[in-house]
Amino acid sequence: MLTKVVLQAIPVFFFSALPTPKGVIQKIRSIQRDFLWGKGEEKKKWALVAWDKLYKPKAHEGLGLHDLEILSRVSGVKLWWRWLKELATPWEKLWKKKYAKNWQERDYIKMSGHIKGSHIWNLALENRGIVQHHSFWEIRAGNLARFWEDNWYQEPNLFKEGLSALKNDTDNKGLLMVRDFWDQVRDNGKWKMWKNLGYNEERPLKAQADSLALDLEKRKILVSSSSDQLRWGQNTEGRFNLKEAKCKALGFDYANPDRVWNNLWRKPQWMKVKLFMWLVHQKKILTWENLLKIGFVGPSKCHLCGLQEEMMEHLLNHCPFTSILWDWAASVFRQTDRDRLNITNTLKNWRKDFSGNKIINKD
Repeated sequence: MLTKVVLQAIPVFFFSALPTPKGVIQKIRSIQRDFLWGKGEEKKKWALVAWDKLYKPKAHEGLGLHDLEILSRVSGVKLWWRWLKELATPWEKLWKKKYAKNWQERDYIKMSGHIKGSHIWNLALENRGIVQHHSFWEIRAGNLARFWEDNWYQEPNLFKEGLSALKNDTDNKGLLMVRDFWDQVRDNGKWKMWKNLGYNEERPLKAQADSLALDLEKRKILVSSSSDQLRWGQNTEGRFNLKEAKCKALGFDYANPDRVWNNLWRKPQWMKVKLFMWLVHQKKILTWENLLKIGFVGPSKCHLCGLQEEMMEHLLNHCPFTSILWDWAASVFRQTDRDRLNITNTLKNWRKDFSGNKIINKD
């Protein structure tokens, strides 16, 4: 618990003082690394895993540590999102008048260019792309979302290279917003009905209209008179989520975590056991195989059997002493997930717990 507090609290303490100088960021990283790997005044330990893996989300191979540089980016994302959504506080009104006087509010989400300003504005502007690619319109009256260009209902925008002729034709007819493409007359009382664009005989427009119709079948719109709402991310509430923003800043898909890594941290073992399993997955435990890579000189010999080189796969899976332990555990627990060819596959497939085992529950 203390480890988690120390490793996570330092960057959070500086979170409000962004943007942070690079020298400060490097110093905080050094403190985190030293604490994690046990470096002190009288002892020195090697960093077993590169720093860029430590701050990755747990569900994507990392340890989920806070990195001040990433937090800085995420804070910029959050500022930009707040500005888009609220537009009521003094600082947001100031930004609107100072930096966006030539833009309509509904188009703030598409703001482009390099409009230099304060450090905080620059930070938000630099990270606006994450918001632009990870937000969408919840369609209500269809009055704010553009039919072709905008993302709506957590789906990518409708424009595709093969539909350019159809888009140009609808643009020329003044069909621009989502509401321009549904037929108010044919409304059945609950759902909006999409228009028949009238390309029954015109080719290739008919083929493009048919393709569009297939995409629109997935997007049903409830009848509503309120304005469209800008929403965030891949959660059902559409609310801004810092963890999701961090995943996007790092280039990971928040909605689709890696099953193996996600399950590893959910297992009900002690944290030091999980950390060891994580190091095994990374192939970074200090066997002689890895010690030789960092400059140690000596005989690479298994400390258990003394018969073969001390390699991770041999030590944890193939060594005669280890095999006896695996077989004993299988007989006790009446089950085994062992892959005799690959220790990492064993850990990937390992059951979450043995709570139903009669021997373990015996008084």
